[in-house]
Amino acid sequence: MSASKSKTELRKTNFSINMIVKSWKVEFHEKKIQKQIKANLYNNTTDDIKYYTGYCRIPNTMMNGLISINFSARESRVFWTIISRTWSWRKPAYYISYREIANECAMDLHDTHTSIQHLIDKNIIISEPSKRKTNFAINQHADSWQNEVNRLKIGQKFRH
Repeated sequence: MSASKSKTELRKTNFSINMIVKSWKVEFHEKKIQKQIKANLYNNTTDDIKYYTGYCRIPNTMMNGLISINFSARESRVFWTIISRTWSWRKPAYYISYREIANECAMDLHDTHTSIQHLIDKNIIISEPSKRKTNFAINQHADSWQNEVNRLKIGQKFRH
């Protein structure tokens, strides 16, 4: 009996030692990745972008549209919430209620509804209402967005 106890105790000890060694390896690997990321941030290189997890890919045409559009603070919060629910998860559209958007944006429901309506009017987001939730999508054709401030072409100077 004592020999079998010692074998099981030995197995438990080996198991716990293996778990400790694995956790050290994981910590070492994570620290190594963090050092590489910091080095790349200081060197302004993006060679190790694969180490970043949880990012959203935005097309260049969309980035140009975002540069030229004039969002209010509330519209911006709603826009980025819809981006995070769709493109961050590689989905073209997402069913979500106005209340869920309001909760995520930490905004009043009325303000959320108004901001969404402004974004729809500007042709930035597309919505398809259903009974309880609405299917929201980002209009990927940034050239069709309505910018109410200035409709200057790129390269044209402001005139005061």
